[in-house]
Amino acid sequence: MPRIKSVVLLSLFCVTGLFAKNELQQSLFVPNSFAVNSSGLAADCSAMLVNPAGLSKLDRINFLVSSGEGLDVNFAGLAGTLPYIGTIGFSMYQFGTAAGNAKQGFMLGWGKSFLDSLAVGLSFKTAASSVFGLGQNILFDIGLIVNPNSSWGSFFAASWIANRLFVSAAFQNIGKHTLDDIDEEMNLRFGLAYNFKEIWTKLFLEKNLLSAADFFTLGFEFTPKPLPWITLRFAYDVNWERDEYKIGFSFNGADFSVDAAYAAKRNAYNVSVTGFFESSKKDIADDLFDQGIALYKEAQAYDKNNDDSAYYSYKSALDKFKLALFYDVDHEQADYYRNILEDKFNSELAKAIKKAEAAEKNKEYIKALNYYWQASQIENTPEIDASVKKLSTNSTVKQYINDKTELAEKSAKKGDLIAAKQYYEAVYIAKPYDKSIAGKIDDFANQLRDKAKINYEKAYEYYKDKNYKACLEYLNKALAAYPDYQDAKELKSAANSQYQTQENLKNAYSLYKQGNAMGALSAVNKVLNVNKNNADAQELQEKILDSLRENIKANLDKGIVYYNEKKYEKAIAEFNKVLVVDKGNSVALDYKNRAESKLEALKKLGDMDAQ
Repeated sequence: MPRIKSVVLLSLFCVTGLFAKNELQQSLFVPNSFAVNSSGLAADCSAMLVNPAGLSKLDRINFLVSSGEGLDVNFAGLAGTLPYIGTIGFSMYQFGTAAGNAKQGFMLGWGKSFLDSLAVGLSFKTAASSVFGLGQNILFDIGLIVNPNSSWGSFFAASWIANRLFVSAAFQNIGKHTLDDIDEEMNLRFGLAYNFKEIWTKLFLEKNLLSAADFFTLGFEFTPKPLPWITLRFAYDVNWERDEYKIGFSFNGADFSVDAAYAAKRNAYNVSVTGFFESSKKDIADDLFDQGIALYKEAQAYDKNNDDSAYYSYKSALDKFKLALFYDVDHEQADYYRNILEDKFNSELAKAIKKAEAAEKNKEYIKALNYYWQASQIENTPEIDASVKKLSTNSTVKQYINDKTELAEKSAKKGDLIAAKQYYEAVYIAKPYDKSIAGKIDDFANQLRDKAKINYEKAYEYYKDKNYKACLEYLNKALAAYPDYQDAKELKSAANSQYQTQENLKNAYSLYKQGNAMGALSAVNKVLNVNKNNADAQELQEKILDSLRENIKANLDKGIVYYNEKKYEKAIAEFNKVLVVDKGNSVALDYKNRAESKLEALKKLGDMDAQ
């Protein structure tokens, strides 16, 4: 019996060696896959073919399509990064085997970086006679990439090694095998790469073990710094079947690359197009950092007013900084503020517990529960957890929750979404652990945003029609529903300015018709101070000045009469009418100065009498 088993196993091995060409392992159908290897040089979703851990190196959402002879699509893949989860990839492939059969399948891959120097990956793939065939080969890959850097110690912080050396291993094709020519054999793949930044070259070598397609690869990738839109590649394979020389070329754009490769011994070529979408990880990290800083400043403002909302803003800021570091582990500013807030929360833990105990002592059970909850979010010790559970069943808290919930439901039925949201927010203070309440708050917030958008659109129509009063009414409704509606805030600022201009101009016309030229001039000048090119205001200003010019003599005579009658304030008002249009009128200036002196003397005399 042992001899029979040995014969069977040997037969299976021979069959495998004869038929299994391991095309996926060799990645011969994607132009740049022979240079984008398992050692961390990946820049697109073809990393799934060699080591799923390489997916973690992708910088942006990536789509790749590859074609060979006959221009049939033989590979299509898509990959992108999800917050905290890592990079997820999906691809499909098809090509013919050496025996002339169709080999097709799909792949799902995941890769994620840890500790700034380690990446792991996992992928699932099929190899069958149809793309989504699940009845044949069901295979898994596990990958690991290590890149030493300063986090390993002072030796690895040296410029010649930090983030330059990549070491990898991938265990490929674990799972169900059919042992035919569309199968892929199990394989252990080791890789080593080094980035010679000074000469713009990435050098790599790989060794494959276990499979019949055991091969050794040595290659390089060259992207000259003066010509970053060009990449040249070369690889030499020592293969069980035959040696192979491969050359490649890429044209690199800001958001795409076109790649081509040629295998000399096989006399085969492939081309691919790769697209990159959305922002880079660094840009996303910068944006998250900016959001975190805004929340941090908001929290500081709350802190100054001893507002408990500071906790939630600080917590949100910390989450933003942590997420920024997920996308860019080298973001020094995000790391700096993350450390500040983590230290702060360590001190906040004691503060929250102290506040909770004081509130509980004063029988302010809702406040106490909320403070204990805040503490639990920093560090949920058994004691804190017990306090949260105890207060959650407190009769006062339960009654408060029931009352506020009833008011929230009544408000919702009446269509008063603002009140309903506010009442549920009050409930959430007493039940911060209840995700269903948070969900209701979010639902109402979304409804209010939709309502705010409708009111904003109406306001904008009124703005275009220059009905600024109605515009402001709808903007106030929009902002009541959604206070952080930035577009509404900006339009309100513009509408307020236009409304004030409109009202000042209306007031100026009214005063002008009443014969109050100086009052009209003051009102129209307010308009022109805001917008000096306002045609209506310019026209009215000219009319007012013309009327004052026509009445220079009359106003001067009237001022002198008032002066002689010792009505100095009225006299000054008349002289001002003259001087507005005739600044150098010596008579008006003389009388005005004398009138002002008389007024000043009378004022001093009055002060003395009062004493």
